[in-house]
Amino acid sequence: MHLPRRPGLARQASRSIQASRSALAAAALVPALVLSGCGSDDGSPGTTVTTSAENTSNTSTPVDDGPPAGDVVGVPLYEDVSPLLDAARDEFGETEVSVLYVYADEALLTRVDPSAPRSTTLRHLYQDGEWTDETRIPHPSTGRTLPLDDIDPDTIRALVQAAPEELEVEDFEVDHVAIGTSDSGEQEYVVSLNWDGGLGRVTFGPDGQVLEIRSSR
Repeated sequence: MHLPRRPGLARQASRSIQASRSALAAAALVPALVLSGCGSDDGSPGTTVTTSAENTSNTSTPVDDGPPAGDVVGVPLYEDVSPLLDAARDEFGETEVSVLYVYADEALLTRVDPSAPRSTTLRHLYQDGEWTDETRIPHPSTGRTLPLDDIDPDTIRALVQAAPEELEVEDFEVDHVAIGTSDSGEQEYVVSLNWDGGLGRVTFGPDGQVLEIRSSR
């Protein structure tokens, strides 16, 4: 699985991961509800409307629609990928994923082009709660794919929390998480961190076992 640089566009124990998989039926984090205000027939939000009969004024306060619905406010995407996975299902259906790269506030999805699986790969950018900017790459998929439903948000969260201990760092930033398949066809997770004076990544197998650790200090 090749790891790209971030686009300009835009160990916890294995048993804990297995337990999270057994709890997949549990509800994901509920996206924040967005309340929208409606202006009256006599004026728009923020204006003052005066009734001549009683000479009273009713002032409507502008309502902030807030951030786009879907993403949980203040939570990096790699901490809860549920919203972006739900958006991907709505947008692409049950697609086959080549690699999913998740950053703090955006994501890249590379998938098989269903109309030309032998010659084209599709890449999509996720920002502000939506999948946009489809790019067609004129080469076939490697054939090592995984269904969208096989990507488990709880597993990703557990591995992000486990990676710093494996790299023996405390003050760090998560650069991104990559989810794909290894040469053997098994699911694989790569958590990349950076810190003052160094960077590194930990590759985990499907059950959370550490497959490789790379670091530069």
